[in-house]
Amino acid sequence: MITKTNATVILAAAGLAAEVGSARAQSFEAGFSSNATLAAIGSGESDLGSDDTIQFSRAVIGASTTWTSTPQLSFGAEVLLGRTSYEFDTLFLGDQTVDVDEFSIGLPISFDVGGGARAFFTPSLTFQGEDSVSFGDGASFSLLGGVGWQVSPNLFIGPGLGIAETLVTDDDPSIFPFLIIDWQFTEEWSISTGPGFAASRGPGLRLSYEPNNNWEFGLEARLEEFEFQLDDRSPITNGVGRDSSIPVIFLAQYKPNERVTLSGFAGAATGGSLELFDQAGTKVFDEDYDTAPLFGLAASIAF
Repeated sequence: MITKTNATVILAAAGLAAEVGSARAQSFEAGFSSNATLAAIGSGESDLGSDDTIQFSRAVIGASTTWTSTPQLSFGAEVLLGRTSYEFDTLFLGDQTVDVDEFSIGLPISFDVGGGARAFFTPSLTFQGEDSVSFGDGASFSLLGGVGWQVSPNLFIGPGLGIAETLVTDDDPSIFPFLIIDWQFTEEWSISTGPGFAASRGPGLRLSYEPNNNWEFGLEARLEEFEFQLDDRSPITNGVGRDSSIPVIFLAQYKPNERVTLSGFAGAATGGSLELFDQAGTKVFDEDYDTAPLFGLAASIAF
């Protein structure tokens, strides 16, 4: 099982490793590099089960910084703040809105281990819960590590392994392997497991086409699983929700200069399902929802 917590960490680590792989062929510059991102994503209304509906929107703001002390060693910090809002119309939950506050912090470390290999390690702390949920009730912790090899100037690849807590009571932490790849197989085409659209979550794969330095177009698919802690005012008092889907999107990115990136996408969330667990960890609701249209915008700046 891949929870939202593991997914966030996999995404960060994959991006870090891919950037490490690409950077190996570039000149070394010691010091700090930072990035800030603002993004929003929304879905259309989708049928949940036979007579119910579900719809969501999400807004996030994130920042990251990396300190590279030598070509062999770098440290980073990544912080994200966000809110996901669900609109439900169900016989089980009633007609209501669930607002989930989000916070995460990760501390990636990357270093050379010899033989052309690069290792990384990322601890991450994440909170997902409604307004009145305490931090301890909505928080979960993840750890992951891995190693990749610069097989050729255009190919960086390697395995990773992670462990992550879940918010569902009495569920064991999940242990999961993953693969990192950053492969530019022609001058304009590449395939990677690096960071997806800024407001997306989860591990996935992107096929990219870059006709020039200003534009990138991509087809991307991801596995998303978002857990959130409900409060004592919810119909499922102090329970946990789990929203799972596989988004498939077409993405366009425009870079007017080296520092600014503007992105937009349209696509669909496929294979969606919503599960709800009570305070004791017993599943009390489990319904699939129809394919839902997705759309989003993002802007980021490097400095």
